[in-house]
Amino acid sequence: MVILVDLYILITRYHFKIDAMKFIIYLLLLFPVTIFAQVEPGKIALPNGVQDSVLGTSLIIKDNTVIFQKVYLSKLNKTELIEKLKLFLPSVKNFQMTDLSNQNADQFSGKLTEFLINYRKYGGSLMGTAILLNSPLNGNVIVQVKDNRYRVIISDLVFKNVQVLLSAPAVDMSLDDFITKNKRTKVRNTSLVLKSAKYIDNDLSESFNLENNVKTATDF
Repeated sequence: MVILVDLYILITRYHFKIDAMKFIIYLLLLFPVTIFAQVEPGKIALPNGVQDSVLGTSLIIKDNTVIFQKVYLSKLNKTELIEKLKLFLPSVKNFQMTDLSNQNADQFSGKLTEFLINYRKYGGSLMGTAILLNSPLNGNVIVQVKDNRYRVIISDLVFKNVQVLLSAPAVDMSLDDFITKNKRTKVRNTSLVLKSAKYIDNDLSESFNLENNVKTATDF
């Protein structure tokens, strides 16, 4: 029932007009047959400025927007980390840094373009995954550096050319619209949303991991 409601909200938000029978047919075609149950949100203390988060991930709602924010620990000092990141970041899949001459001394910026979430790598399947994860993800990236740590922040996360309905044009869909509710202040705690968020988090986390076994922290 939750999935029916979420899909109906999604369709009406993008102004698609379909009758009840077509709605059911498209639902069966595009979503898993299993109806996922509502999941009760966990109760945790959130950092200042964070409205909500997807438990077990680095996806948070801040200022009514979903962002990816993760702190990686390192044994390197700030200078060493900056030099290593200069070599590493250009190798991140579908990430392009802006001109190095325009970067701050302790911060890099760039864009994530046409980034496909590899959900199969983390146990996902085509029939059990939200349709938007089959479309490429774009976002703006900032990497901030301190001694022994760096923080990756990815904002403006938008899936491009999502085919919501077979008979309708593809649309761009923000991660905000998929994950949030209550005027973008709370996470939609459905199994489909939480599972998809974890696939997104896993792939982004691993992609920006400077070292295979690097530790992470909650503070920066």
